[in-house]
Amino acid sequence: IMRRFVWMFVSPSRVFDEVREQKVGWVQPWIIVSVFYILITWLGLPIQRALLELNPNNVPADQLDQQLAMVGKFAFLQLIFAPAGVLVVALVMAAVSYVIVTLASKAATFKQYFTLMLFTDVVGVVGGMLITMREVGITQKFFFTQVKDTLGVVDLLHEDDGLVGPILE
Repeated sequence: IMRRFVWMFVSPSRVFDEVREQKVGWVQPWIIVSVFYILITWLGLPIQRALLELNPNNVPADQLDQQLAMVGKFAFLQLIFAPAGVLVVALVMAAVSYVIVTLASKAATFKQYFTLMLFTDVVGVVGGMLITMREVGITQKFFFTQVKDTLGVVDLLHEDDGLVGPILE
């Protein structure tokens, strides 16, 4: 599994050749992408909660408490459904690309397109993981120490004192 994972970054054509020759199935890339999506979701949960606590829509306190309680109760569902979401997105993308390509030629099976979609998701999900890790670090460094008590959500985007400035530096 890890060999193909590394190949997606250093030699993607090797992975594509294995998909074409049907040496690999869709389960391996699905597991890799699902694990990354679960990690991204798990790392993002505190950020979602903190932003909700800012109450940008001026929700009454009792409703805000209910929303925070619901987020706490059902956050695990996001983690559970992440692998299913990966499958749904890959199936839709594979179906669209399969229809478009088969109009011109019958070069591959749907299973090959589906496997290819999951392998190409590996690259995007690793990038997403890196961005999420960066955002968690920025959130911990700036949001909880400077921004939470003094600024609203809109002010997080100001270049001078919000989160965008440190990102751009």
